[in-house]
Amino acid sequence: MLFSSITDKRQRHAWIALFLVAVLVRLALILACDPGLRNDSDGHLGPNFVPLSYRTLALGLFNGDLSTDVGARSPGYPLLMAASFRLFGVDNFEAIVWLQFFLGLGIFFASYRLWTQLCGIGWAALLATAVTTLEPALVLAEDQILSETLTVFLLVSSLALLVHVVRCERPSVGAAVLAGMCVAWLALTRPAFQLIIPLYALYFLIAWRKQWKEGGVIVAIMSFLMVSLLPVIG
Repeated sequence: MLFSSITDKRQRHAWIALFLVAVLVRLALILACDPGLRNDSDGHLGPNFVPLSYRTLALGLFNGDLSTDVGARSPGYPLLMAASFRLFGVDNFEAIVWLQFFLGLGIFFASYRLWTQLCGIGWAALLATAVTTLEPALVLAEDQILSETLTVFLLVSSLALLVHVVRCERPSVGAAVLAGMCVAWLALTRPAFQLIIPLYALYFLIAWRKQWKEGGVIVAIMSFLMVSLLPVIG
């Protein structure tokens, strides 16, 4: 749908070229490098021992052991690791890197969707997508067992959904719930992002200030808040 909406032939070619570059750069990195483990990843590397690494908490979630001190480590990224361990085997870090490869491509689509909503379909959206998708630190982080890739994916996806919700002809409760789920997982991954929940809610209020008589507006806002605040009140 995103690609089919591009009518300019040169922009279509540029979109395809940008997507292929995003894929090839990430493939080259995965094939050339082993998964990068850090203290936060495993806890046993380097001069300092991290008693509660992402892996430790992921194994606790994998085994259904919730007695681990979750408060000492944000559980959002270990949830992804635990799911990977379940599907592809414990300590299969290559599988996690491949999952992050697809998250990186997800950032491409979410970013393009966000920027086309803000700037319209054109070169500005393509350029902004290229900057987001090919940012060197982000690309390199996809080969690391760290939470950066998941964090950026959830942030960009939540923003794209947020703008989509308020620009629909009628308030989309489903998109509001999805945005809330992304923000909830984002807050579980990086707790500092709990601060964006009131900012998102404020954006809803401003964008819909002339539509308060529509019942869908209240339902959409309340759905977003209820879902996004679950990790905060839990």
